[in-house]
Amino acid sequence: MKSRYYEAELAYLREQGREFARAYPATAGLLAERSDDPDVERLLEGFAFLSSRVRERIDDSIPELAHQLAGVLVPQLTRFIPPVAILQFNPDTRALRTAAVVPRGSQVAGNGARDVRCLFQTTAALELLPLSLLEVRSERPSSRTEKLILRLAAPDHAAAVVGAHRIRLHCHGETPTAMTLRAWFLRHCTEIAVVENGVVRGTVRPDIAAVGFDAETRLLPERALEHDAFTHAAELFACPQKFAFVDLPPLGSLMTPSCELHLTFDRPPKLPRAPGSQDLRLHCVPVINLFPCSADPVRFRPLQPEAIVRPAEHGPTDAEVYEIRSVMGVNGAQRTPYQSFTAFRSGHDANARYYVSRRVPSVTDAGTDVYLSLASPRDAHPIAESEILSAELLCTNRLLAPALKLGDISRPVRGAPTMAPFTNITAVSTPLYPNDNVELLWRLGAHLGLSRAGLQDPANLRRLLEVYNFAERQNPSLGRANGQWIDAIREVQTRKAVRLVRGAPVTGTKTIVVLDEANFSATGEAVIFGDILNEVFARRVHINSFNQLTVQLAPSRTEYSWVPRYGDKTIL
Repeated sequence: MKSRYYEAELAYLREQGREFARAYPATAGLLAERSDDPDVERLLEGFAFLSSRVRERIDDSIPELAHQLAGVLVPQLTRFIPPVAILQFNPDTRALRTAAVVPRGSQVAGNGARDVRCLFQTTAALELLPLSLLEVRSERPSSRTEKLILRLAAPDHAAAVVGAHRIRLHCHGETPTAMTLRAWFLRHCTEIAVVENGVVRGTVRPDIAAVGFDAETRLLPERALEHDAFTHAAELFACPQKFAFVDLPPLGSLMTPSCELHLTFDRPPKLPRAPGSQDLRLHCVPVINLFPCSADPVRFRPLQPEAIVRPAEHGPTDAEVYEIRSVMGVNGAQRTPYQSFTAFRSGHDANARYYVSRRVPSVTDAGTDVYLSLASPRDAHPIAESEILSAELLCTNRLLAPALKLGDISRPVRGAPTMAPFTNITAVSTPLYPNDNVELLWRLGAHLGLSRAGLQDPANLRRLLEVYNFAERQNPSLGRANGQWIDAIREVQTRKAVRLVRGAPVTGTKTIVVLDEANFSATGEAVIFGDILNEVFARRVHINSFNQLTVQLAPSRTEYSWVPRYGDKTIL
């Protein structure tokens, strides 16, 4: 519950109560008096607290309907984004005989306030290669080209192992620098040469891949019917560093124990300073503050409409429920599973039991609390009084995780295959919550009402993206930066295009989005924003069609184009 409701009700009770007493002294005269009795003050404050809850429920505009409907139709509208950081591993390259894989979902930990352990999990699989990046330096061979030189080292026995794998690099640093460096690799690299002792051993095709757009690298657990493009938008607006990764192509037999990669870039955008070793990192992966946890047992009493769900073995301010994974009723030796009311199986089984979850702002901090209620298709009482509910949860550490500093996430978790020392090289982000219940139903309607043609209106496109700028309230500086990116959309132009697909002509759309480059701190930010726009347009394509996006920066008229797409498929 928001404190403004309580403060407004208490102020009304004291100030307007005095005025009411003056108007009706015979029946309400005592309202004009102030009392120093703590019991009287406690009574007034308790009444204000209860009435403020009623007022908030009225203003919420039936939040159960809004949340359940949005959770089914547009799940990404209702999920908050937990704290995120970038983790770097430091493997012993001499001990590695092959590439060691840290699986997606591996747990790591850091000590938060009050010695509470904050648990994180990796959001992508990470290959630990027997490879070290010793130095990064830059040269400028001509007025239109730049060159990055990466000095690599690998044990004698491991050169062939490294050569068989892609090399994942993290572009580290402030968002403008990291995203511009990412754009260098993805958009402007024309040659990758392997040099040993000043002699070019050979070149590899500059087939550098972007990272962060597939299901195996997403920050949040996948849900049915979730629109990946808007999930990517929410992730970018919450943690741009998640996309600051590139995969270099395998070097094959050109890899040696001591060599240099000479990468040539044609007309790359300017960087604030010359890149150095601090700007490119090996063995990095995003981590998110999510961990499985059981709930405290819940017993429903007669006439009790709902019960709060608390993570077991955690204080009220130490953990927050991200989602309910399962609910089981326990009555002696009998076990009864409860299904989510929004599951598509609802109504098929006349004897099935269902649970409904509701998320509300917490009364103690900036986090949220989750309440559980029960239902059955025929309105029969869904639970015996002796039955106890057990729930499995996915949780976060509330506001403890963002208080961690650089280097604090460094503790392995028993049973987790971490394989090497690690530490966080970025600060932990603040949890970002979606918009208030008051706005949710309207935003849901606006979201569903936007047809493919609706995105051709720049105002509609801006409004759609604004829905996923969760940082507006919890992180105003990041929210303003995201808002600048969204407001950069000036025009959306469409043209008919025809491509051959498997020998047959297919009619599609060429979309040109004009962006005001003054709204971006660096060109690389416009490029990653274009990547998100490409996902949005490609995933709203009609059947037997495609979309090809071009982003034009104004006033420089610099253009970046993407390959034609329909859904997650490309047309070459």
